[in-house]
Amino acid sequence: MDSFTADLTIRPRSDDQMDIFEEMLRTADLPNDPLLPGFSPNELKKRYEYAGKIEDELTDMYPGYHLRTEHLMTILMVDLKFFESGGGLSPDTCDPDDLKVRLESVSPFCKHYMLHRDPDNIKPTDPALDADDPINLKTLRWAHAIPGIPEVHPDFTYEMVENEEHEQIRKSIIWAGRFKTNPTLPTVIPSIQEQAKCLERDGHRCVVTGAPDPQVFWFIPKTWNDTPRHNDDIGNLSGGCTILTDMSLLEDFHSNTELGKTHRAWNMISIHKDLYDALAKGLCAFRYIDRQPLDYENVTVELQLYWMPKLSGRFNQVFKVGSLLSFITNIFELIHEFLRQPSIHPDYSNLTTKSGQQLLSGTSFHVTIPGKDADKFESVVKIQWGCIMFAALCGGAGRAWYLTGMDQSDESMQTRDKEFSDDSKVS
Repeated sequence: MDSFTADLTIRPRSDDQMDIFEEMLRTADLPNDPLLPGFSPNELKKRYEYAGKIEDELTDMYPGYHLRTEHLMTILMVDLKFFESGGGLSPDTCDPDDLKVRLESVSPFCKHYMLHRDPDNIKPTDPALDADDPINLKTLRWAHAIPGIPEVHPDFTYEMVENEEHEQIRKSIIWAGRFKTNPTLPTVIPSIQEQAKCLERDGHRCVVTGAPDPQVFWFIPKTWNDTPRHNDDIGNLSGGCTILTDMSLLEDFHSNTELGKTHRAWNMISIHKDLYDALAKGLCAFRYIDRQPLDYENVTVELQLYWMPKLSGRFNQVFKVGSLLSFITNIFELIHEFLRQPSIHPDYSNLTTKSGQQLLSGTSFHVTIPGKDADKFESVVKIQWGCIMFAALCGGAGRAWYLTGMDQSDESMQTRDKEFSDDSKVS
């Protein structure tokens, strides 16, 4: 790896850049790790080609447009079928406007997931507490990410087209296309019965460490769909889930006529309070592996725990896909940084497996659940994994508030790279 990296200081002279790229990937010792999706030599070449085509397509429509960190991580993480003809991110068949919206939808979705991952993030600042109190710090860091209500606008008319009212047309379309939950639905309180069912299922012990007195972890946060407002917020961002995970929230987990669809035991597991803390911060995540029938009614699901890498913040950073040297250098800087990460988070080194071993990245454990719930359980685990891993690859493990989000009042992107830079100077 070191000799390969040194060679990157020389700009390739060949006219056929892809041949050079293939040779670089062939000679590089790329790691095969679930935390580096799309980084195998064959896949990385394909994704680089798609990234170049997507950037070309978007710069034709939007001069000066550049792919940024959050866009590139989307391209590296999503299923390759999305780039093929007819796919949701196909540079050949997608309308450029739709392509841009879909590419930019993943980061706001993941950021919104992390906003709700810790309920303290959405609490009002408490004036009775000091400004640096942990709860107030959370709300101050996340205050900008609380979605705004879409502005009310008149219905779209052809008169707007005749008058070339482009901005008004855009706003009217946003208003008409918003997610509309029945506003009379009452707030849903987290079900004590469903949480008790989860604890009983898991034997009142942490499924990872075996420790007693666990907390109940919700894969889909309990505040995602507990009120009409919260339900609308995630409904407006649900397209990002489809792109990232190839699963639609609107099939089993979200509805404009029912709140709390994920307030069920199949969305929960029992874990150690310290693991709960790490998950709330995006410092670790659970990866779905497989499931096997146990008996007539139940299945055993294998999951793995991974500690998220604490990478340099690359929020909203431009990736020059058109420059092969720049692209390769940035990718391998990320890989080198990843390889230097410890296999356990130092703040949670006290945690052990059921057999007393250190809780390392890749540790497997099993959960027994009713077979009828297996598909939904798999889906919510994968949504959790995708959101936390996306944040980490952008440099957001433990600080996902710096991810690019969306102002739902007008669907504009909320970048936080300047705030990250300013905060880094004083920390």
